[in-house]
Amino acid sequence: HAWQGAINTPQTSSAGRLFDAAAALIGISHHVSYEGEAPSRLEAMCQASIKVSGMMHPNQLPITKDSDGLWRSDWSPLIPMLRDTKLTQSERATLFHHAMAETIVSQARLARKKLHIKHIGLTGGVFQNRVLTELTAQHLQDLGFVVHLSTRVPPNDGGLCYGQIVEAASLPGDN
Repeated sequence: HAWQGAINTPQTSSAGRLFDAAAALIGISHHVSYEGEAPSRLEAMCQASIKVSGMMHPNQLPITKDSDGLWRSDWSPLIPMLRDTKLTQSERATLFHHAMAETIVSQARLARKKLHIKHIGLTGGVFQNRVLTELTAQHLQDLGFVVHLSTRVPPNDGGLCYGQIVEAASLPGDN
């Protein structure tokens, strides 16, 4: 109800918060003791059922272009599935991972159509999630994208800091 009424529910662009929310809605993790605990539990729940997920189809997430020209995905259509106790926690975790991967692939398709890109870098803390990374990379490769994964720089905030340093060093003037 708080989310629907926009009460103490700030917007975020962090995909990690979606994993936190999914874990809470599925009932996997309501309390955490470290960053990434809920998403780790969510990933562990779906690994066992990842092979049988073909019999289920994840919800398609709508993608819209906002006034800033950014493509945004609306994850609210996943809420009924995440709360559906007719599905096991493992099935819901698996469907969530598939929906997230499909959304990333849909955004890559939009970028390719608009910008004619072929190379995609999968970076950010969520790509420490093996299931999400493998699902996304395989689907992108099947569509002809060249997928790049972090190997020398961490994909999470450590890599973000590195990128900020590189960007600052490239600016003209005194740095």
